[in-house]
Amino acid sequence: MRFTVRLAVLLLAIFSIPLAAPLPGIAHADAQSPSATIAVGDWWTYNLQDPGVGISGTITQTLTGSLVLLVNGVSTPCYRETISGTGTFVRSGLSGTFTETGTGYVRQSDLGAISSNVTIVITAGFTLTQNTYSNNSIPVVNEHFPLYTGKTWVETYTTTNKVTTFTSINPTPTITTSNNYTSQLYSVTGSSVISVTAGSYLAYDIHSTNTTGTQDAYYSPQVENMVKRRLLLSEWNGTINHNTSRL
Repeated sequence: MRFTVRLAVLLLAIFSIPLAAPLPGIAHADAQSPSATIAVGDWWTYNLQDPGVGISGTITQTLTGSLVLLVNGVSTPCYRETISGTGTFVRSGLSGTFTETGTGYVRQSDLGAISSNVTIVITAGFTLTQNTYSNNSIPVVNEHFPLYTGKTWVETYTTTNKVTTFTSINPTPTITTSNNYTSQLYSVTGSSVISVTAGSYLAYDIHSTNTTGTQDAYYSPQVENMVKRRLLLSEWNGTINHNTSRL
């Protein structure tokens, strides 16, 4: 149930990760799939605090419906999820605000991400609007359940992105389409209690790497989602951290 949103407008990078869940449950020795317990109406709220990129904001992600989609020729039960957020940024002498809205679809059985359609609006003396439609060749599973220390797996897929960008200065849209191949290697390196602003949670460290960089995503069975993620992105030559701030 994760659709990752990326904004790159020379100075920003925003990665949307669900980091909080409705009511904490009980952590188990092995993390089982939450697909049997989550439901339409569940929501996750988390803060983005990225000092290196100068971003501060709040994002809310909500499961708003269930439906059957045709995925690679197969009728597949899916969830529809919406995302909305606002924030500010300061970087290289430029400051402003952003809003983010969108919709994504995930497979119910394993929460594999199918597609997303996200719009980000930046205001900084002018307005820049960027809409990104992304579709994965297969549903992308970021947590291969059950999770346990030592487990490894690989996700290999192609993402088709259609990006439409325009500004208040030049309202003529620029449209680009790309097909991006990804081979992501995952490994569960351990589990520990992770303390963030929202509280302390038993979490599994899912380390993954691909050509764009590495990340450590901390999945908590208590909140049925991530509570923290640390990204080291080669294109930014720096680190981005995301921490749960509240439930």
